Amino acid sequence: MALEELQGVIERCQGLPETEFKEEDHNIFQSAARQCLEDGHAAELLKILQDKQNEDFVICMGWNLLGPVVNCILRNEQQIENMEICSKIIDRVIEISNPKELLLGLLEQIEDVFDNNISKVILLLLQPLQAVCVLYHTLRDLER
Repeated sequence: MALEELQGVIERCQGLPETEFKEEDHNIFQSAARQCLEDGHAAELLKILQDKQNEDFVICMGWNLLGPVVNCILRNEQQIENMEICSKIIDRVIEISNPKELLLGLLEQIEDVFDNNISKVILLLLQPLQAVCVLYHTLRDLER
């Protein structure tokens, strides 16, 4: 059901400018994506994110996936295949999303860790943080 809900919100928002996305769309996307990850549909989620037709939507909302993906990786550490798919999801989001939003989102993930997972989360997000910092710095230089 979550997979259909995710596809539904993406289809509804395809072709719309970012300013016309509703808060409800953001909420549905985030909760449906989280449920897809929890239900073991990470591969299907990755396919949706890689679909060029969904790129505008993912550019706008992709950073919302960071928390659910990090939680999925931490929850399924023994499942290497699932971890690889989740890493690809993070890579795809980094590839097309706004670096400033991603930087804030990645730092929020580190800040929100409450238990003994802090070192795991930092190690998990170190490479994505580095990639986002490079992208952010490059974009700032281009704007000057």
